Formats: sequence, C-alpha cells, structure tokens
Amino acid sequence: MPTRVLSKVDLPTLERPTRVIIPALVGVCTVDEVMFDYFYKLYYNTTVISEIKQDLAMKVILLQKVPSVGNAEDIKEVSDGYAINFLFPRHLAVQASPKALSDLTAHKNKKVKEEAKDLREQQDLAAKLDGMELKFTEKANEKGLLYSALSAQKISDMLKKKGYEVDKKQIETPSIKSVGEYRAKIKFRHGLEATLSVTVSV
Repeated sequence: MPTRVLSKVDLPTLERPTRVIIPALVGVCTVDEVMFDYFYKLYYNTTVISEIKQDLAMKVILLQKVPSVGNAEDIKEVSDGYAINFLFPRHLAVQASPKALSDLTAHKNKKVKEEAKDLREQQDLAAKLDGMELKFTEKANEKGLLYSALSAQKISDMLKKKGYEVDKKQIETPSIKSVGEYRAKIKFRHGLEATLSVTVSV
C-alpha cells in the first residue's frame, strides 16, 4: 500500500484505500474507505465554504467617509455582512447596483460642470475687483484717528452698492483706525485672490 502526504493537491485525486501521512496528525496511519470519505468531505467543504465567502463580497458606493474603508463616492468591495449590518443601516453606503453606478456617474459629471462654471465666475469676479479703489469718508479727531474703525463689513457693504456680492469673511484687512491708504485682500474659492485699494479720508 503506497504512502503519501495528504494535501489539497493530492486529496481530490487520491485512490482509495491508501496509506497517507496526515500533516495535522502525528505519525503515519492507514485511511480506509470511511476515513477517506471523512477527510475528503472535510477538505471539499472547507474549500466550498471559502469560495462561498469570496462570492459573498459586495460592491458598495460610500455616501460619506468611512474610516479604514474609503471616502464619499468611492466604490469599495466589502463583505455583505458588513454592508447589510453596518453600512446600510447607518446610511453610510448603498449597493453598487447598475442604476446606482449610473446615478453616481451622472452626479460626478454634473459636479464637474458646476465646478467649472463656478471657477469661471470666481475668476471673472476676481478680475473685476483686483485693483479697484474704494473711498470712504469717516469721522476722525484732529489727529486723524477714526472714531470707529473701518471694518470688513463696511467694505462688503460698499462693494454691494457697486453690484458685487462679497461676504465680509472673504475680506482681509489691516487694522484701519486712521485716515490713509490701505490694501484689502479678498479671497475667493479655487484659491483666487483680489487686492483692493482702500482710501479713508475725513
């Protein structure tokens, strides 16, 4: 009777009965018909279970950032248990069905167009404001010190009167507490900037 080492390669093709070395056991033993069926089924079922587990993986589209998984709009492959029991109930992801993937593509295309449009608008506004001179007449004492500092809000209001919508939070100015000439910087989206000339007199 031949002696062989039981392995994943050999087991499915072993001729029965045979004398084999079982790696998980100590020594050499003879595998009869019943034992052969046991080890064969053990191997076969383990392999099938492993393949089933691989088949149970699911592709999902993340709706927001999930630590150790990915960012919003990423397409990731996760176990179906993780998706069904964790991601879906918390609205962190949806299954990457054909419709969901189509919607994601449409959404991304729309976002690209919107960002391109916003960039053009911001570039146009920055170009119009860059170098613009704003003149303010404020109350001051004999030394030229203003009774009330010129704020970013006042600059924003002045720009609004001229037809430009700029939030005060976008405006960076030095402390303007006396008459004189100053520079104010306006920050726009996409890293754009414009510099204004601010003149304060009495």
